[in-house]
Amino acid sequence: MPYYHADIYPTADNVWPYFETYISFLRTNFPDRQIIISEVRLSLSAHFFFFPLLNKFIFLQTMWSSLLGGAHDRGWGNPGEDIGNFSIYWNIIQEKCVYFRAKGIGWFVHTYDDSQEVGLGMIDKEGSIKMAFNPPRC
Repeated sequence: MPYYHADIYPTADNVWPYFETYISFLRTNFPDRQIIISEVRLSLSAHFFFFPLLNKFIFLQTMWSSLLGGAHDRGWGNPGEDIGNFSIYWNIIQEKCVYFRAKGIGWFVHTYDDSQEVGLGMIDKEGSIKMAFNPPRC
């Protein structure tokens, strides 16, 4: 995910080629599997739950923090951790519905509340929505 490549993607403005590259690779090498892009981390316990699905689906994690020093360290001085880049990132994802549909890709954001994973939620610690988030049904 581009979030952990802060040296290449210091801001969210140019992250789309990352997705295109990996989606192209996956479609070429795993043409019969569904791809699901999610903010959910597939921890070891989640792998146990999802194991029966792994022969049919490929899960890709995605996220962007809305504040500096959030739950996950980007490295490289943590550039781009702010509400502006958070909004740009999720707006890019929302705007790619036609692309995702054409490639047979599903995506969703596990709407983390910031009290659970600081900076990653669509809802801040006070319960306020951080950005206009109304993705089209793909």
